[in-house]
Amino acid sequence: MNVQVRSAAIAVACAVVLAIAIPGPVHAATIAVPADQPTIQAAVDAAQPGDVIAVDAGTYHEHVVIAGRKAGIAIVAADPWVGTPVIQSDGRGFDVVRIYRVDDVSLDQLEVRGGNGGVRLYGARGAFLAGIAVRDCNEGVWVSGGADNFVSGATIDGARTGRGIRIDSSPGMVVEDTVVTNSYREGIRAQNAPGLDLNDNHVSGSRGGDGILVAYAAGGNVETNTSSGNYGSGLRIRNAPGALIAENTADGNRHYGVRVEHSSPIATASDLTDADNTAADNLIGDFRVLP
Repeated sequence: MNVQVRSAAIAVACAVVLAIAIPGPVHAATIAVPADQPTIQAAVDAAQPGDVIAVDAGTYHEHVVIAGRKAGIAIVAADPWVGTPVIQSDGRGFDVVRIYRVDDVSLDQLEVRGGNGGVRLYGARGAFLAGIAVRDCNEGVWVSGGADNFVSGATIDGARTGRGIRIDSSPGMVVEDTVVTNSYREGIRAQNAPGLDLNDNHVSGSRGGDGILVAYAAGGNVETNTSSGNYGSGLRIRNAPGALIAENTADGNRHYGVRVEHSSPIATASDLTDADNTAADNLIGDFRVLP
């Protein structure tokens, strides 16, 4: 028996053994709020890994902590056509939703209001935030550590003291199709985030910083974003070698439109315009590149 045939035979044998040895999948339960549990936190406490928490429309005055053995749970709007569930800060200054070292948690079609952090991911991996709205929190979505988290279709408005989206030391982060407005600092700030992927986001009205700031994020993609009317530059990239910066639009910012520093191979403004980045009506200048 040659090596390739022998390897294939071993693989088939292993698959048969695993199919016999491993029991069938456990079906996830659905926990309804408030029908089954009166609060979202009570539902989280009762949930097993992989369960779905379906929340009726209404306002829930609480802060929600997802920690421990809760991998794969999802908190979703029970019927988004009827109305969006709102998780309103209970006034104690905590993060409204905190995901602490739990993998593969999903939030879908929820609104979060009024806390320190709207949604805080700490050491989480594989989180999926889809269609959420975060309003009037100190920081909107705050990601610390972990890896491979995903934000899609979010609306983040009025971060009171910080950023709309803040990413710290979290590789493989994806942010797409998100609208960020009226942040006190940057609309989106990603630092120490290699492999970052920012695409089709729309940032405006940052009152004390750049629209989008990316620093120390080697090998990432920053594509098809728009950033306008911000206090600093529309798009600022620092120390991000190998990043693809393409098809972005930055208009009407108080500093530069697109500012790129120490991010080879980008060496001149022509490298940006050749990649179909556009900028106009920015106060200091449209493009600024420091090799």
